[in-house]
Amino acid sequence: MRTTPSRRSAPCRRSSAGPSRAAACTASARTGTSTGSPTCRRRPRPPRCPSRWSRRPATASTAPTAVQDAGECPEPAYTVEKSASSAGPVNAGDTLTYAVTVVNTSTVTVNAGFTDDLAGVLDDGQVVPGSVTASTGTAALTGTSLNWSGVLAPEGTATVTYQVRVDDPVTGDRVLRNTVTPTSEGGTCVAEGRCAVEVPVADDCDKPRKPHGNHKPHENQKPHGAHNPYTAFKPFKPLSGDLFAGKPLAVPGVPGLPARNR
Repeated sequence: MRTTPSRRSAPCRRSSAGPSRAAACTASARTGTSTGSPTCRRRPRPPRCPSRWSRRPATASTAPTAVQDAGECPEPAYTVEKSASSAGPVNAGDTLTYAVTVVNTSTVTVNAGFTDDLAGVLDDGQVVPGSVTASTGTAALTGTSLNWSGVLAPEGTATVTYQVRVDDPVTGDRVLRNTVTPTSEGGTCVAEGRCAVEVPVADDCDKPRKPHGNHKPHENQKPHGAHNPYTAFKPFKPLSGDLFAGKPLAVPGVPGLPARNR
């Protein structure tokens, strides 16, 4: 009697019937059995990216790209840098312009961000109202911190600027000191010392004085008239007349002074 082999042990032989071969290979892979045929081996899977790419919702920075589909997993990276319009010393009443530059240095789009601590600046000055601007993204001053966030394409750049006016008179420690810090994944300072700025404030005695202009006469001041020319000193003439003639000169406190007016 002829027996029919079961589906589980059926060999995966080449056949013109494509669906039958695919079904046999699928069943063999599902049950973990191998029929010895090289056509039933499992296909190797490409390496998966870290969980942050697959578990997060698809956004501009986490959506799969052609590079990731090829098995590569690029990391997001960006740099920040801080600068001021003057190295100082600055004087009371002066205005400085600060700039923070953000650059995407990776090959993928990144969600970048930073915070700029202004506590060491606001004790000697004030942020000029309406001076905070950003070339892209959103920047806002909250308390003593300036926060920015935005999406940058590969090699993209964002610049955030704001102005600070030095108090007059100065009541702080006379140093405008602040530091910018990246707040998103992959953010770093562009180089050591390039994310902190210190600008000294000059003492009041060192403040340059404005030259005096032409003084205007007071409203009640009368103009000077022509001065009489100087004449040589003339000696006094001796006293004469009946008023002092023959009378001794009396000097208080000096009794019996034998002096007469002649």
